[in-house]
Amino acid sequence: MKNILFFILLMTIPLYGQVTFSEGTYIDNKDTSHQVLIKDLDWLNSPSEIIIKVDNIEKALPIKDVKEFSVNDKKYIRYTGNLEVSSQKINNISKDPNFIFDNRTVFLKEEYDGEVKLYSYKSDDFNNYFYSINNSPLELLLYKRYYIDSSGKTIYKNTYQNTLSKNFSCGNLKYSVNYTTNELTRFIDKYSSCKNFVKKDTKDSKIRNTKKFRITAGIAMNTPDFSIETRDYNVSSTNDGSSFGATLGLEYFLPINNNKWSLNADLNYINIESHSTGTVYNNVNIKLSEIQVLLNARHYMYINDGSRFFVSLGINTSIINPVLTEDFTQNYANYSDTYERNVAANFVYGIGYKYNNLGFDVRYFTNNRFISGQNLRGNFNLFSLRLTYDIFKF
Repeated sequence: MKNILFFILLMTIPLYGQVTFSEGTYIDNKDTSHQVLIKDLDWLNSPSEIIIKVDNIEKALPIKDVKEFSVNDKKYIRYTGNLEVSSQKINNISKDPNFIFDNRTVFLKEEYDGEVKLYSYKSDDFNNYFYSINNSPLELLLYKRYYIDSSGKTIYKNTYQNTLSKNFSCGNLKYSVNYTTNELTRFIDKYSSCKNFVKKDTKDSKIRNTKKFRITAGIAMNTPDFSIETRDYNVSSTNDGSSFGATLGLEYFLPINNNKWSLNADLNYINIESHSTGTVYNNVNIKLSEIQVLLNARHYMYINDGSRFFVSLGINTSIINPVLTEDFTQNYANYSDTYERNVAANFVYGIGYKYNNLGFDVRYFTNNRFISGQNLRGNFNLFSLRLTYDIFKF
């Protein structure tokens, strides 16, 4: 029952606190600028429309009605012209070495802003990059890869590198950059510096300057639920209350989706002592002291810049440390024995809330077999309440 209630709570949290509309601007076909709320989806692929909110009413604006829009640190412009549409997916790469063009109307994302501008178009199948110098017409940087019939070898047609060498000559710039947002943006940035061009802050520079790592420390209150199974399949349950532990974690924010996803590695120290009277055994005493390693992914739902809910899912295991003791002791008719701690991985679900650097979360550690013997098996799950603080960011 506790597992079901926790799962329901875990699924319910994402329904609350998720802010998707932000103040933004769009320009219509009459070059009129409109200040509105725009639904910021932090698009991985180029959108074909935007959703605005005016007087609490949501409305979808198709690309034909929007020349340009900006929201948060993102800017898109409408473009009508050729795209190079050859698939860049491994399983869809063709054997045709020729560029394939298609005239389309799409939104291009501004990746770099200055006297030189860089734009991108991204889809599930292919990416295109465009540049403009001093507001000149957009030029497509051409790239394609294809197979050779005889060997199946992949050939890269890096025409864009020749374009960079011809039109971006300055100093000792290297033109053998990859066809990716990061490498092209950095190349344009180096070229602008070489030419002493005025540069504006870009999304890429914001991402590089954002502190993506956090070291977190905290305390935890751990409540275990043990079950002991004998060779006769009699079960003795123990649950003597809670004990305190400590936690230390490293969090990395992925540079996608407005910092809503992170990867975490936590060290958790638990020290549990539990006692119960069994149905077959007179007394069951459990002492468990160890450090656990938890690797998990976390998704944030922002209320505002400083306040957010989150949910997490991870996998947990124990570190066997000679300094620590892990044993199980049973007593029956003046008989006792000690068992080694069985190490096994288990899943961990979590929900929580953070306000600036202070965090609180609830974690449920699923069933973990800590004793595995011929005559005896022991399992336990764990609820953990944690209070944490971000002690360092970099």
